[in-house]
Amino acid sequence: MQDYTWLTLTEAACYLRTSESAVHAKMEKGEIPYSEFEGQPLFHRSQLDEYLLGLQAGQTMRMDRTNPFSTAPEVLRGSTERTLLGESECTGDGTDVPDDFMAEACRLWDDGETFLVKAGVRGASCQFKGRPRLWVFPEKLQVPAREKGNEIYVELRKALADHFPHIISRATVRITSSSFSWRRFVEFVGQVKDICRRQDQEVASGIQSNGVEKRVDPSIYKHCIKLWEDPPVFTIVSGRQGCSAKHNNRPRLWFFPDYVRIPAEGQGNNMFKSIKEIKEKLFPNASTKTKVDISGPGFDVDRLYTFITEVKKLCAKASD
Repeated sequence: MQDYTWLTLTEAACYLRTSESAVHAKMEKGEIPYSEFEGQPLFHRSQLDEYLLGLQAGQTMRMDRTNPFSTAPEVLRGSTERTLLGESECTGDGTDVPDDFMAEACRLWDDGETFLVKAGVRGASCQFKGRPRLWVFPEKLQVPAREKGNEIYVELRKALADHFPHIISRATVRITSSSFSWRRFVEFVGQVKDICRRQDQEVASGIQSNGVEKRVDPSIYKHCIKLWEDPPVFTIVSGRQGCSAKHNNRPRLWFFPDYVRIPAEGQGNNMFKSIKEIKEKLFPNASTKTKVDISGPGFDVDRLYTFITEVKKLCAKASD
């Protein structure tokens, strides 16, 4: 970033290693002083330095709303004229990645309240209310799988692909990629946080008037297991969060308390395509091709039981 005295909102966010939305929130709270110029907030570098020093000392600056940062910028034209984006490290040209990507990514995520960071052996887990949403490493970022406790994996994976369409791996982006930029990452993290907040609001809206959270009927999960289990051919192998419905020791379905999934061919299910065809006939409007969401809108439990029964018939016929 060039050594300008006054910084735009975007430049200030980069200077503080945080998001623009976080700077806005601190402006509203009066924690970061700023001045208005032609309808845009501007930040004095020395004041931002004081703010950072206050954070290190465990203090929070408070600004007098009746007299907000009276020093106004006198010259913004001539040799210092530039766009609101500025000729800064936020230009997104692939050269803006911080030297210590993991540390800066953790600082960007952590708000000290609901968005927290848990350190690991090689990397760090960026969590929302104790649930992993992103994994960051010195050389890459990754969206944790659903099986790792990230129940909004599909939505986050889509957001990742929208921001980094060049990625080859399903859920991993390396910072050495020529099209990776810190600005894209900041925008991606902002969207991830928005998704987390929205999902949290949707859960909150599922609270009944008596204050009891609506939950998936546990009897559905138990009945799925009962429908399938018929040893020694049709067996159930329990896991940490769900169980594997097997036919002749090969996985055919995975049962979880809130959804049923079809294991892929690479996971030992050589009947994947045939089972998926049955699922698509019974659930033509499902949002995913391999999963039946028990807690989703319009869910039909009888259709789910029919699906499991039809898969068993398919397996039995293949054994004949």
